[in-house]
Amino acid sequence: MARAAWPSKSPAELLDYGVDWQLRLTAGEAISASTFELPPGLVATRSTFSGSLAQLFIAGGANGELYRILNRVTTTAGRTIEQVIHLGVMSK
Repeated sequence: MARAAWPSKSPAELLDYGVDWQLRLTAGEAISASTFELPPGLVATRSTFSGSLAQLFIAGGANGELYRILNRVTTTAGRTIEQVIHLGVMSK
């Protein structure tokens, strides 16, 4: 799978980001659990999931850093799937 990246944020922003798993799910399959692993410096204020979408609200980060975030989902078919997403933090 290609490397995924979210649009950058500033250290002061609290923004929501999502991973759409639709292309990796089979017909009728949905997310039954979702976790995000964030490196030190980023703060998850809330995470949710519905259908094929896992969503996370992120605060913090240090200016000029590129962070690696892991989303791990379990599906209604019992599969576990992971995706790494990169997030840059830059002052605006």
